[in-house]
Amino acid sequence: MVRTLAQDVAVATAQEVEWTFVDAAGRDLPEGDYRLRVEAVDPDGTRDVEEYALPLDRHSVVPLQGVVSGTTYSTNATMSIGPRPGVTPTSARFMVGDGYGASRCAVSDAKTPGLGGRIQATFNVSDCGTYSGLAGALFEFTDRIGAKQQGYSTTVPVRVVDRVAPTAKLHLSDASQTLHLERPGAYETTTTRFAVRDASAITATTFEVRNGIGALVATGTLDDGGALEADPLTHVFALEWAGTRDNGALLPAARYRVTTRFTDAAGYRTTGPAVTVDLDATVPGTLAVTPVDDYRWQVVVTPKAGAGVTAVAVSTSPAGTEDDAPQQATYDAATGTYRTVLDLGARPAGTYPVRAHITRGAASTTYTTPDQELVLAEDTAGPVATQPANSRLYLGLPDQYVAGTFTFGVADRSAVESADFVASSADGTTLVDHTVAAGGPHVVHLGRHRPRRRAAAGW
Repeated sequence: MVRTLAQDVAVATAQEVEWTFVDAAGRDLPEGDYRLRVEAVDPDGTRDVEEYALPLDRHSVVPLQGVVSGTTYSTNATMSIGPRPGVTPTSARFMVGDGYGASRCAVSDAKTPGLGGRIQATFNVSDCGTYSGLAGALFEFTDRIGAKQQGYSTTVPVRVVDRVAPTAKLHLSDASQTLHLERPGAYETTTTRFAVRDASAITATTFEVRNGIGALVATGTLDDGGALEADPLTHVFALEWAGTRDNGALLPAARYRVTTRFTDAAGYRTTGPAVTVDLDATVPGTLAVTPVDDYRWQVVVTPKAGAGVTAVAVSTSPAGTEDDAPQQATYDAATGTYRTVLDLGARPAGTYPVRAHITRGAASTTYTTPDQELVLAEDTAGPVATQPANSRLYLGLPDQYVAGTFTFGVADRSAVESADFVASSADGTTLVDHTVAAGGPHVVHLGRHRPRRRAAAGW
C-alpha cells in the first residue's frame, strides 16, 4: 500500500476523494499499474469491497531544438510527446512558464496526434521575453484498459531569449492632427498615443519632428502611461508636443512630420507609425471692452471670418487661474459679434483682468485672448429710486383703508442694506417714519389720523 486516502469516514451520500499519484510523503510515484481499494460498511454491518485499476503513465516533453543550458528558444518553440506502449494520446497542449501553474508566458493550441501517434506543436514564445523556467505538456490519453485520462508530462528546463523587436501602433488616435493657438504664443498639445507591445521593458522612447523639407526642428521623449489592463505586455505611450523647438521657440504655421522610436531592454528597436501635425496660428477673434458706467462694461468679441467660432465665454478670474463659471456671451446676428455686459458692482474697488475664451470647430478647441484691465472705482454714488406705479389707498370700510403695496425700484452698484419709508400729510406732517430692510414687503400703520388705516411698502 502506498497511500491511504480516507479512513473511518461516516457518509450518508457519495464520498469523493482526489489523488495525484503521490505517496504519503508527497513524492511522485513511478509509472506502473495501481489499484484503488474501497471498503464500505453499512449500519447493519454489511461490508462491501470494490477495487479499480489505476494505471499511471508519465510522458515527457521532447524538445526538438538545440540545447544550451537547457533548451533555448527565441521566437518559436517546437515540442512533442509520443505514444507509449498501451497508451494512446488523443490531444495535448504545451506550456512554457512554471510548468502547469498560473504563471505561464506561452501556451500552444490544443494539438492532436500526427504521424506515428506523436503530438507536436510549434508555438510562439516571444511573450516570455528573456526567461528561464520550465516547459511541460497537459495531455489527454486512453490508457491500457480503454479509460480516458488526463495527464501531465514531466517538466524540462527551458530558456527563452528575447530576439523580437517591439511592435507599435496608434492607440485611439488619428494619424494626423491640427494644433491651434490656445493663447498668444502657445499652441495646443498633441494627444497622440501609441500602443507598444513587448515582452521586455521599453527602456527608451524618442520622437523627431521634421518640417516640409525634411529638416529636423524638434526632438523629445514619450511618456509611459502604463500597461493596458487587457494586455499587460502592451504599454501606452503619449506623444506630447506643443509646436515648439527644443528651446521653446514657437514654430511657424505649417505641416510637420513626427516619427517615433521604441527600444526594449534587449536592445531591439522599432519605429512607430508616422503622424502629421498641422500648426494653425489663426487668431479666431478679437476682444473689445467699452465702459457702460463706472461699474459695468460692454464686452464684444468679433470672430474672424472662417474661424468656425461656435461660442464665447468671458472670464474675470485672476491671471493663471481657472474660472469655474465664466459668463457666456450671446451671438448678435445683426453685427456678427458675441456680446455681454460685465457687472462688477458687487466687487470691491480695484483692477480686474478680463479675457475671452473663444470656442471653435467641431473639436471644440478654445483660444483665450490676452488679458485686458478693468479699473473699478470706489462706490461714491447713492442709490437711485423709482416711484411705485400705485400710490393710492382706497376705503374698504367707513373708517378703514384697504392695505396697499408700494413697490419702489432701487438701483445701486452695491447691495441696498435698508430704506426709510416716510409717509407725510399734504401739509408736510410726518405720519410714519419706518425703516424697511431689503427684501420686504413690510406693513406700516398710518395711525394718528385714522387708527386702523395702514399702508405697505416692499422691494
